[in-house]
Amino acid sequence: MNDLGYGITDMRRIDPTFGDIEVFDQLLAVAYSVGLKVMIDQVWSHTSNRHPWFSILRT
Repeated sequence: MNDLGYGITDMRRIDPTFGDIEVFDQLLAVAYSVGLKVMIDQVWSHTSNRHPWFSILRT
């Protein structure tokens, strides 16, 4: 969180600050059980220049 989450290097990992996949699954189950939908925010334009997608640029 040095950059407040704006330099994403791994699009699959959940930052431990926010829990883990089990906690997310629990959140979804509770939300759906009361008729709510959950929307997550994935801001692809915040991908870090250290992400493997950009490894070709580091020659």
